Amino acid sequence: MDRNLVGRANKYLTVKNILHFKEEGYKTFDFGGYAKDTSDESLKGINNYKLLFGGTVVESVKLFFLQLLVFKKVVETAGHGREV
Repeated sequence: MDRNLVGRANKYLTVKNILHFKEEGYKTFDFGGYAKDTSDESLKGINNYKLLFGGTVVESVKLFFLQLLVFKKVVETAGHGREV
């Protein structure tokens, strides 16, 4: 498969998503992370892709771990103590 075609399609779909959610009134589109100060070339490429859209890197509190713990507790409670 042509990597350039896949790359262009991915960018097109990302732009369409951003525009759709903007029309819906959303103010922020979160690409889900940025590998700060990485030396990994693959992660640098992902960072650069995200920056192509003109956004701003925003440092935030890592809530994923807290969300995972809450989710596990909800599942355990719903499952009557069965572990996930």
